[in-house]
Amino acid sequence: MRLLAALTLIFSFSAFAFFPVNPLVQVRGNVVSAQVYNPYYEPILCEGFAFGRTYSGVVLQSRVADIIPAGGYRFAYVHTNAFLNPFVQGWAQIHCRFVGRYY
Repeated sequence: MRLLAALTLIFSFSAFAFFPVNPLVQVRGNVVSAQVYNPYYEPILCEGFAFGRTYSGVVLQSRVADIIPAGGYRFAYVHTNAFLNPFVQGWAQIHCRFVGRYY
């Protein structure tokens, strides 16, 4: 009975588990863009942050949280003033989970 309860608990949490994605990040002087693509046959919910480090060392961020349909993609953008303080580095930390079966 305890084994059944433990397995039920483990599988119920794994059904809603987030998995990391590898976003495509592009850095330009005034904007850092992070693109997340959904290659699966059902929608996914993605949450996370996109970051950009400026020439002066300041780190700016943008939060993203959206449902991406099958075959779709979403962007997260971080902006700065390119003339005075352009971006020199950008990265993103985004995690997704399947939502199609759990509405």
